[in-house]
Amino acid sequence: VPAGSRKFYMGNESSVEVLGIGTYKLEMRRGHTLYLHDVLYAPDIRKNLVSVLSMMSLCFSFCFENNDVCIYLGTIFYGFGYLSDGFLVLDVDDSSFKKNANGSVSNIASF
Repeated sequence: VPAGSRKFYMGNESSVEVLGIGTYKLEMRRGHTLYLHDVLYAPDIRKNLVSVLSMMSLCFSFCFENNDVCIYLGTIFYGFGYLSDGFLVLDVDDSSFKKNANGSVSNIASF
């Protein structure tokens, strides 16, 4: 993505620059790996967002109960998430993340 050619717009009408588009390797704590394609890399965003609708289009299903969510692909349990500060946080394997020089964390499979 050429610099300055793509932006990500947020609900508060601010925007951040997208520095790349690629595949993100998300390792769930229970041993399953999700490869998320066409991921926008915008390091100025403080929280990573995963689209439930995009995952549903790939035949994933979700079971929401209380403050938790379980993620399935068919009958295979992929992992879960929990509610924190108004967001559902996925239970991922933190050891797969790489710390960048600026202190941010990434796990980019390819860009």
